Amino acid sequence: METIFEFFSGLYGRSEKVENVIHAQQEVPQQQLENTAKDKECCVLTERSHRFDEAEAEYKRDCEGFRFKCNRWGDWLEISIARLSNNNHWYDTHHSSAINLKQVNSIQLVEGSKPDMRGVVTYKGTSTRDDNKELVWKVEPQYPDIPAGRPLFAPDISNVNSLSNYGYWSGEVRISFNTPNFPRPAEDDKIFFHGVGKIFTPAGIGAKVYKQILTAKDKLV
Repeated sequence: METIFEFFSGLYGRSEKVENVIHAQQEVPQQQLENTAKDKECCVLTERSHRFDEAEAEYKRDCEGFRFKCNRWGDWLEISIARLSNNNHWYDTHHSSAINLKQVNSIQLVEGSKPDMRGVVTYKGTSTRDDNKELVWKVEPQYPDIPAGRPLFAPDISNVNSLSNYGYWSGEVRISFNTPNFPRPAEDDKIFFHGVGKIFTPAGIGAKVYKQILTAKDKLV
């Protein structure tokens, strides 16, 4: 149990941090950062063709490496998914599971999109202190990410507590200037087994998989 001295020492320390945060926020040269972002836009635009080619190549690999099978066994729908193009340890290449159809409220297809030019490049300012303890800002573009891997299945998660963002300043600021009409990667089609989870397919393939699922669901083995 903390003493009165420790309590007030901690309170003073927290107050000092808040003052430092406010002081740092007041030092942000917002207009200067936006002007720097505008100057960088010409370099960003030279990336358009290259980025679109990357997004299309990733989408093509994903489609070529996608596999899906499903069968119904009694009340269970057995599914098997593969995304062979996944080359990141955070993403599996294969997934198999059995879905209890009694727990499924409905099945729904939500279509994504193939690579297009509807992406937006945002800009972020980051700060460091130089040898004289002066605040130095650097502006970098934040391109739409081309994923190194894609998900296969995600279970429904209910009663998740949302975490509040208390807005502590971290030496980074989002700049209001941005560049529209930039290449963005494909967005997956999703098939929801409401009450159980959802599966992901490359854009444009979801309708075929959805039809397979409905056919298997109505066919009792």
